Amino acid sequence: MMKLNLLLVLALGLAACSHNNIVQKQPKVVKAKPAVNKIAGKFIDHRNGVITDTSTGLMWKKCSEGQTGDNCKTGNAKKYSWDEVNSKFKRVYFAGYNDWRLPTISELATLVYCSTGISSEIAGNYHCDGKNLQYHQNPYQRPTINLTAFPNTTDWKYWTSSKASASSASHGYKGLAIYFFNGGKIVNKDLSHVRLVRKK
Repeated sequence: MMKLNLLLVLALGLAACSHNNIVQKQPKVVKAKPAVNKIAGKFIDHRNGVITDTSTGLMWKKCSEGQTGDNCKTGNAKKYSWDEVNSKFKRVYFAGYNDWRLPTISELATLVYCSTGISSEIAGNYHCDGKNLQYHQNPYQRPTINLTAFPNTTDWKYWTSSKASASSASHGYKGLAIYFFNGGKIVNKDLSHVRLVRKK
């Protein structure tokens, strides 16, 4: 009887060891991470109204102020005066962040896209027409911005937080803007649109 019990214990022990070995040999399941498709090789659409530019590390609101929706087709892009933008757009809350603000002129200039192939740096001073106006007579995409990342953008002026020089201010110009009709940097006093930004 003792031998039978001993054999039973040994059998159960071997079965347990065999089961443990089988469990331990099972491979770990690694979940695949979803692929991130970048727009134009640098923009990430977070599907919450936010676009990240991976080349600058800046996060942008996908829609102009006044517009909403995935394609920014709800509402209309509003226009604001210089005084309005400086009082209204400081530490705005959106998509879980409370530090949205007006971009500087250099920040907003990074969104300029010239279908002529002119860089945003050259466009800032010479527009998408080019330094020698070689594209002045040729049609190019207007507005001068990536419309997949920033749909339904107007080809009007967009405010920045950068102030006009003292000499320009003496003629009534308040701040600097990007004119998305041609991609140029301009001094501005007109009612203009707004696209907010924050640092990632």
